[in-house]
Formats: sequence, structure tokens, C-alpha cells
Amino acid sequence: MSKANRSIDLAVDGIEGFWSELPQWFSFSSILEAEICPLRWSLKRAVYPDLWEERGYPDSFNTTMLAGTVVHESLEIIIRALNDKGCTNIQTLEAVEILRSLGGYSAVILRVADENIRRLEKNPRCRSRLEYLRRELTLRSSEIRQEIQSLLSRLIISTGIDRSNSKEKAYRSESQTIPNLRLSDGSYPEMPLRSSKLKMSGRADLVTISGRDVHIVDYKTGKSSDHHSEQLRIYALIWSRHDSLDPSHPYVTRLTVSYPNEDVEVDVPTADELDNLEIQTVARIKNLANRLAEEPPQASPSEEKCRFCSVRHLCDPYWHLFAVDASVENFLDLRGEVVEQSGPKSWKLRLADGNEFLLRVSDEMAQYELGTWLRILTAAVSPGSGSRPSIASLVATSEVYVERTVQ
Repeated sequence: MSKANRSIDLAVDGIEGFWSELPQWFSFSSILEAEICPLRWSLKRAVYPDLWEERGYPDSFNTTMLAGTVVHESLEIIIRALNDKGCTNIQTLEAVEILRSLGGYSAVILRVADENIRRLEKNPRCRSRLEYLRRELTLRSSEIRQEIQSLLSRLIISTGIDRSNSKEKAYRSESQTIPNLRLSDGSYPEMPLRSSKLKMSGRADLVTISGRDVHIVDYKTGKSSDHHSEQLRIYALIWSRHDSLDPSHPYVTRLTVSYPNEDVEVDVPTADELDNLEIQTVARIKNLANRLAEEPPQASPSEEKCRFCSVRHLCDPYWHLFAVDASVENFLDLRGEVVEQSGPKSWKLRLADGNEFLLRVSDEMAQYELGTWLRILTAAVSPGSGSRPSIASLVATSEVYVERTVQ
């Protein structure tokens, strides 16, 4: 089927999209997301040529997402620096000197934060919020520093890597696979994992090899979840089926989820358990591919699933299934018809259930035609009283989309 015939029927004005082909490789996170809602997964990975040149729908980043990325990338920089100097412990004077050469924790964090903000300059959903995101990240820099220090304080690095070994350098490149590669003792930050047999790929935050032991650590900045342990067991499976399998280290021997305040050890699958996990994973991916191949893929809406979905404004089932109760939350998504302009920066909206809201905008340039339907993300809501309608105010994180007019 040609690309032109695979367009997405979107109800939002000004957005044209085309379904993408299914990927050749799945990551654990993409499997999990696609199982939660096939439509969400597909909308996020579709092509939107009128919006930008990148593949997929531009994400609406928040400071929590960015802070997690800053933690991971800062950890990688620091661990690589310690590793390159043969420093095995963050608690030593040598580690202090290495950190000083990097400019200290704060310099690393601010540099990584700036790099992430610059990446968002191409993102049409973030351009107007770059300074807001930069300011919020700066305000959270102390919290980010504490998380990094806590994670590093429990870290033990092995430094047996022969840095002149070109094969080991190639192993860390996603563009190459080296069959039967033997890895020397050492710690490998951000190691790519890839298995053609499973059609899966991943990236382990830290792999440490010592003798016959293989230890995978995954850093998590959010709350504990059963999915974190599941992800590490999948990493153990990919390792044992890796395209560049090291015959001297065929199995992972230790798995750790590292949270800011504690490390959680995960039971390592036995050889038999890995065989069963492989059968389950292959069947899981096959079933998922069939569900994603539908056009359109099925939505699985629920208030819990949809609350933080970055493409919910494109999803018709989301807007037609959930009613709004202004007394429940301070921030809400609203879908309403523009029925009256109440002032230079205010509009009266009538929702599908008949309730009315006063929409307040911050820019007089925002103009909406009467009779059009708006989909508003993350409005700050103040409940009304008596004859006064509830008020929905647009804030820095709010977005407004106009529904396409049906001819």
C-alpha cells in the first residue's frame, strides 16, 4: 500500500499524518507502550511532514521527563570519566579530582540540561516553552544533583577494560555487531543490546564484567514498578541471545535496579527460565505486531492510561468517552464549542454535556471562530459557583487544538 493511501484520518485541523511501517526491532519500553494502547504507539511513531522533518509526533516534554534524561546523561558522562581514569570508587580523592576536571556536578548537570533544551528547538510543541523548561530544570538542579550523588555513592566500577581494544569499542557502537566477541573485565556504560533472534534491542545503563560475572544495572529516577524488574529480565534474555554473544560470558549473573534511595536486586533467570521467557517474548511480539498492523490500530482508553499520553489530542475515543468534572482536578483537558467571545482574551465554551466554561487566554492574538470545537490540554481550572461558570485558564504547559470542520 502506498504512503499516500495510508494517511491517518485525524480530526485536528492543520495536522496531516501517515502511518509508519512496523519496526524491525522492538525495545522493552516500546513493547510495553504498544500493549498499553496500540493507537497511542502508532500515532506517536507516524509521519507528520507538515509539522517537522523528524519521524514521529513531536513529544510534549515536561520537566520531570527532562530531569530524568539529565540524570541518565550526567551519570554516563561521570561514569565514563571515572572509568577512563581507572577510578573504581566515587568516594576517593581521585574521584574528586576527576569531578573537578569536569567542572563539578553542577557544571555537568547544567551542560547536559542546556544540550537537552537545544535539542528541543526543532520541536514545534516546545519552541514557545524553551525558557520555561530551562528555568524549571535550573530550579530542579539541586534535586537532580542529589539523585546523581546517591546513585553514584553505591556504584562500584571495574576498570579492567583494555581501551586499545578496537573490538570492544566496536561493541559499544550500535552500527556494528562482532560475532563471538570476548569482553575483558571492566564497566561498560550505556551498552547497546541487540538480538536478531528476538527482534529486540535495548541499552543497558551499566554492564560490569568481572571474571565470570556479568552485572547489569539499570537506573530509575521515578517510583518503583514491577516493569523495572521485568525489563532487567528481558535484558538478561537479550544478552544470552545477543548477535555479538561473548562465549566466555553467555549469561548475566546479577541484575540490579538502582533507584535514588536504594538498590533492588532482581532474580536472575536460569537457563530454563530464559528458554521459557524467549518463547513468551517471541509470541508477545508476534501478537503485538498483528495488533499494530491494523489500520487504524485499536485504542485502549482509560483515565489512568490517557492522563499523560502525549498524543491524546489526536485520539477521538479519548475526547468522546470521558466527561469533565471541574471539581476533581486543578488541571484538566477540555473539549468544547466556542459559543461566545466574552472579552479580548476570554471565550465561552460549551462542552458536549452542556456545561459551560470561560476560557481565558494570555494573548489577544488568539482568535477562535464561533461554532468551532476546541481540544484543550492541561488548562488550569477554577470551579464556578452559582451563575458563574467554571474558568479554564491557559498556562505555560497548555495547548489548544482546533477540530477540523466537517464539510
